[in-house]
Amino acid sequence: MELDRKLLSRIGELDNDTLADTIGRIAAGFGIDPALASVYLGDMDKIKRSVTELTQEDFDRITAALGEEETEKLVGRIRAEVQS
Repeated sequence: MELDRKLLSRIGELDNDTLADTIGRIAAGFGIDPALASVYLGDMDKIKRSVTELTQEDFDRITAALGEEETEKLVGRIRAEVQS
């Protein structure tokens, strides 16, 4: 699966509150308690930097860990959230 740089850029442009809400909704969509996910959202600038600096190699490792189907679901949910 190819890394979508445009999507990553859009994520990096979100304001901190919107990004935190988006992460919570995505987590909830995968059955994760949004309150639990929010514990990891302390440094939004670091999260944005990590996302926008993601390499294809990083993405390939994520895909290998999650599997192609789950990665496609995750990217689809992120895309739907960010484009809405």
